[in-house]
Amino acid sequence: MTRRPTIEQVRDEPAGMQMDAWVAEYVMGLPNVHMCEGYLIHTQDSIQWNGAPVVDFYSTNITAAWRLVEKMQGFELEYEHGGFSRAEVHYAGDEWRNAWAETAPLAICRAALLAVLEEQP
Repeated sequence: MTRRPTIEQVRDEPAGMQMDAWVAEYVMGLPNVHMCEGYLIHTQDSIQWNGAPVVDFYSTNITAAWRLVEKMQGFELEYEHGGFSRAEVHYAGDEWRNAWAETAPLAICRAALLAVLEEQP
């Protein structure tokens, strides 16, 4: 299990394994996310490693990031001239959460994490 990130950490974390681990655990609900031989994997228990599924590259791959969008109740994505993307998601309740990033996948990850973390105590 990864340490629960703060709002500031989510907004500042670049694309990469840490962001993907947070998304896998907190948004996708994958159990036992671990680093193994350069990959993030998830297992049903913390002992079985062989053949464990690899965690998607949510923060760098738009196809993987789109799986997050499918979990949300609402979604908007904007591309700003100059290379930044803004994602806005609706997860639960009445609030929408948004985040900016250099790429659409990272913006989606940040917004989804912010929405889920604010709903979970």
